[in-house]
Amino acid sequence: MEIDPFKDPELTYYEPIPCMKRFKRNFRMLDLYALPVTFRFKGEKKFYTNFGAASSLVLLLLILGLLS
Repeated sequence: MEIDPFKDPELTYYEPIPCMKRFKRNFRMLDLYALPVTFRFKGEKKFYTNFGAASSLVLLLLILGLLS
């Protein structure tokens, strides 16, 4: 007997992503210096870091500050 995935009670459970975890993931996407990964890490094409995102953010703010 085949199980219908739309009526499976285990698939109807929804757990929201915590705010801090969502912020960290979006913050890491600011990383301009992310290195490409040959072996995919969690399905990502690049490896993003907090340090890279912070340095990219500082660099962008510095450039915008100098231009204005």
